[in-house]
Order: sequence, then structure tokens, then C-alpha cells
Amino acid sequence: MGLVPRPAQDVQRLAAVGSSLNYGGNPYLAANISADIPDAENCNFWITGMPPSASCGTLLAAVRDTGRVFCTVINPPDSARGHPTSAGKLCFFDLAAAQRFYGRFGPGGSPFMVGGYWARVHRNRQRVGPSTETRFCSRVLVVSGPARDVSVDELLRLFGSRIAFQMEGITVTGSRPEGAESTRTVEFYFGSYRAQAQLAYSMLRGRPELRVTYGRDPCDAICVGP
Repeated sequence: MGLVPRPAQDVQRLAAVGSSLNYGGNPYLAANISADIPDAENCNFWITGMPPSASCGTLLAAVRDTGRVFCTVINPPDSARGHPTSAGKLCFFDLAAAQRFYGRFGPGGSPFMVGGYWARVHRNRQRVGPSTETRFCSRVLVVSGPARDVSVDELLRLFGSRIAFQMEGITVTGSRPEGAESTRTVEFYFGSYRAQAQLAYSMLRGRPELRVTYGRDPCDAICVGP
């Protein structure tokens, strides 16, 4: 089956908001409208040529020591449209991280290896400027409290009841007795801060038995520099 062309009206609307013709979401949401900024200030990238089975974790594992990741979106292969590999969106919190990433893997930079595939880095047509969120926000959520209240399975069910999310990994970083009961600390590595770790934090912060904070993104730069 060949490509199914979009109606001309749809093409014009997508172009007007700076979205790709392959975009399948709602291009009219405020978060999906391209910012009126120069390309050099764009923190958003489009990655092509990733493994067909790529997940957010596959992409994030290739982006260590770069900068905090604001969000990721993975598009699986679409053979009907001639796309045998996965593609994805990768957006950073700040411009320094975006410049570091593009300097390393953009045109003239090093090859970008994702899950054993040579992926290609493009500036995303949907331009996104630096985030206005505090420096302490990240896609990593750290939850501490009594072990009976910090159950990985129960927290995942709670998140899933209200959030569509992807998880790079989960780490139990502390489990120790304290008085009559034990305490536990769990780190949840979401695929995105936006609409994932951000919403999970809001869901839990009102619970007095829990201590909820943001943790260090393993993609963050270890030291300042290119």
C-alpha cells in the first residue's frame, strides 16, 4: 500500500503551526504549537532511523551526560508510509543542553548510535524554547515513606489510573528499619517530565505520609561544557 496523502486543508493547517506532515496528535494544543523563536534557540529535536522496537529508554540511554530531558515521544515504524524504523521527539529543558546535544550529534558531529542503529538528528519543525520550570524539576521522581505506603506496584497502578506514561526504569534506593516500621525510597525514571513526572508529583505531594521530590536526571551533564 502506498502513502495515503493528507487533504490539502490538513497540510496547510499543520504547516501553519509548525508540525510535521506525519504528526498524528492534536497540533492545536498550546503545548504542540511551534514557538516563535529562531532555530538556534530550539530545544526540540526529531530523531530518525532508530530501531523498530525502540522505546523511550532506548533513546534516553544514548543521551547521557548531556542535559535534563523535558520530554520524549517515540513513533513506531509505519510500513504503510514507508517508515521501517522508529522515529522520536527529544526535547531538553534548557538551551545549553540542546546546544550540547546538537553540537555532538548534529551535522558535522559524531554518529548518534541508538540501540545499535545509526540514528539521525534533525531540528524539530515544532520549535520549543527553554522551559520556565525551576532547575529542580526533572523526569525523575523520588518517593520516600513507610514501606507499606511506598509499594512500586501500587504506585504504578495509581499513576496509570490518571497518566499515560513511559518508564525508563525504577530503582529502590533505600529500604531500612526505622523504629517499629521500615521505610523505603523508590526512584521512578519517567520518559518525560511534561505530563508524566510532573503530573505524578502533583498526585502524590498532598499525601503527608510521603516525601516526594525530583531526582537527578541521568541524562544531565556531569560537568559544564560541550
